[in-house]
Formats: sequence, C-alpha cells, structure tokens
Amino acid sequence: MQAAIITAPNTLPVIDEFPNPKVQNTQEQIVTVKASALSNFSKMKSLGKHYTKQDYFPRVAGIDGVGTLADGQLVYFFKTIAPYGSLAAQTLVKQSDLIELPANLAPILAATLANPAMSSYAALTYRAHLQQNEVVLINGATGLAGQLAVKIAYALGARKVVVTGRSPIKLAQIKADAFVASENYDLKTSTGRSGYVQALGSLTSDVSVVLDYLWGPTTTMILQALQQFTRVQQQIRYVEIGSIVQSELVLPAQLLRSQNLSLLGSGIGSVTASDMKKAIAQSFELAVKYNWQLPLQKYSLQQVPKAWQAAGVPRAVITFD
Repeated sequence: MQAAIITAPNTLPVIDEFPNPKVQNTQEQIVTVKASALSNFSKMKSLGKHYTKQDYFPRVAGIDGVGTLADGQLVYFFKTIAPYGSLAAQTLVKQSDLIELPANLAPILAATLANPAMSSYAALTYRAHLQQNEVVLINGATGLAGQLAVKIAYALGARKVVVTGRSPIKLAQIKADAFVASENYDLKTSTGRSGYVQALGSLTSDVSVVLDYLWGPTTTMILQALQQFTRVQQQIRYVEIGSIVQSELVLPAQLLRSQNLSLLGSGIGSVTASDMKKAIAQSFELAVKYNWQLPLQKYSLQQVPKAWQAAGVPRAVITFD
C-alpha cells in the first residue's frame, strides 16, 4: 500500500510502498483510515523527537485518526501498532485504543479536534480539577489547542477565561478576556517585562487555573503577576501542557514560597491512558453538543510532504476519500 514513510529519525516523510498490516491476535484490528490530522504531537512522535519516542524505523508516519472497522463502524484510534501509522490507507490498532464516534460527529472534525481537545480537557479535569465558576488563564491561546481550551473551559463551567497571545486579530476572534503579549511590550528588556507583569496583573486577580502551552519567559512573568496580584492564599493550579517557545524556565524560588501554587504537568505519563480516552470521548460529546467547528485544510496522501510544512492553524488533515 502507499504510505507516508519516515525512514530515519528527524527525516521528513516520503511517499512509497509499505506492507499491508496483518492482524497477529484477537486484540488487534485493521482500520481503514478516513482522516488523520497532523498535530504537533503526531509529527514529533513520528520523527522520534517526542519525549515518549520509540525508535521504529522505517515506519509509517502519523499517530492517530479516524477510520472504519471491517464491519463499517466509525472509530477514532489514538495510537497505532508500530511500525504502522495513520498516514496510509490502512493501519493496525489495539482494540483497547479505539473509541466509537458519536453519530452526529463528522469524521474529519473528530480527527482534527481529538488530540488538541484531549490535551486541554485532561489538563482541566484530571490535573487542575477545575471547579464551577473558577477563572482560567490560557497562555498561548491562538493555536488550535488554545482555542479549543477556551471552549472546553467554558463548557466545563469556568466563569471567565483570560487568554494571552501575540496576534490581536486572532485574540479578537476568541471569546475571552484577551491580553496581547508581545505587540505592546518588548519582552527582551526589563522595562518591557515589568510592563507586561503590571498590565497582566489587572486580569489575574481572580485566576485559579492556568493552562500554559508556551513555557519560557512568559511563564515566569505570569507567575510574577499571580504572586503580586492574586488574593493572599488563593489556590492556583498552574498546568504546563506544551513548550512551543522551546526555552528553559527561570523560576525564582520565592515565587513558589510566597503563594499557594501547585505547578503541574499534563501529558503522557501524568495522565493515564484510561483518562486520556475518557477526555477524547467527552470532547467528542461536547463538540456535538455545542456544534464546534474548527479551521482545517484537507490534503491527500500524496500531499503529505507539503502538509507537513503547513502552519498549525488551519490544521492540516490528510484524508482518504
């Protein structure tokens, strides 16, 4: 079969022939793939660059997707059995890694929202334990995961969501209290950083939960704003989800000692596989309930090399129509 193949770590996929998957036991299923989104996680995992990397090369690229079983049932699969991946007409999946799709959820939408929605749903539910009427701050909200995090936070009962980001246009499209990070402040200077903290402080006095998709300098400044402007002894759960900035964090010790702060991570290892499955299934139900739509761009299998280089929004989705 034709597939997008990663021949070695850190190499881009090439379209070539790959053996068809074969079931080895009763716990495995062959899935005929309909759609697979190119999330950051999928690309990093395929390239062997994710912290959970497994070195199976050559391998078919892609981690998750939507497809049909032999009986025609529509399912989402959140991982495959190596060396098979999701960027091929068929893949091999454990029965336990399948989730049935709700009847009214389009397969391409399910493939697009599953990974980013799971990341914020799991962080809010299983790590931060969000309570009704709490206020959530999302650092880096203009990406697809951040946009979904706003929707999910409100769906789970948040009273208010505060968002940070660099694009005034994108932030204006998000229904939340927006704070433009780098358009107004030169974060390379001490004056700019101080101004950022002061301005952000006006929005953080009642924040209880933070989801951080960026990690790096803005994280330190958000923690400083929380220290200076939130109420004394207010419990704050700060959840790190991504590290798009790819920068180390400078964390003064006093920021931990001087506030009721829990610093958490959310991802594979800190969230169980069972809870991840629940997060995806619940996200599907919310998508149907609230009629969520997401910006996406369809590509064919032959266009995978081009799609691999596309920006994160709209999300590139490989379809097998």
